[in-house]
Amino acid sequence: MIEFRIIKKSKKSRARLGVLKTPHGEVKTPAFVPVATQAVIKTLTNEQVEKTGSQILISNAFHLRFKPG
Repeated sequence: MIEFRIIKKSKKSRARLGVLKTPHGEVKTPAFVPVATQAVIKTLTNEQVEKTGSQILISNAFHLRFKPG
């Protein structure tokens, strides 16, 4: 199950800090989330992705079943 918990709210805006808890671990929010379309991050090298400090990655690989490669 996925849970979201707000840790702190801004008094000046609607900004907030939170934690997204997944079965695989926790992700602090707000977060930069790279998206791997066709299972590949196309505009960044592995080293660049690592330097972002991202704690999570979205990978859409469903369509590879029908059109591999």
